[in-house]
Amino acid sequence: MKKQLIAFSFFLTALAIGLFFFFTNEDEALNDKESRNFKISNIELIDKIFLSNTKGQKVTLKKDQDIWRVNDTYVARNNRIKNLLKT
Repeated sequence: MKKQLIAFSFFLTALAIGLFFFFTNEDEALNDKESRNFKISNIELIDKIFLSNTKGQKVTLKKDQDIWRVNDTYVARNNRIKNLLKT
């Protein structure tokens, strides 16, 4: 019975400390809306996009005049490029 009381007291103390740090965290960098709202104001100036994943696959999108090309070979769909740039 005494071991259970000690374990329960330890658990309550750890919970109280955790809740204290959780509610008193004043890290303004994560809470600031402006720092989370990253956006490029003039997307018409973008003429090259490089994408890669963790498997090592790479894709380069380049803009030739008004046509976007994938890896200098395929023509990309305009609605997909607009969606990517909007995102």
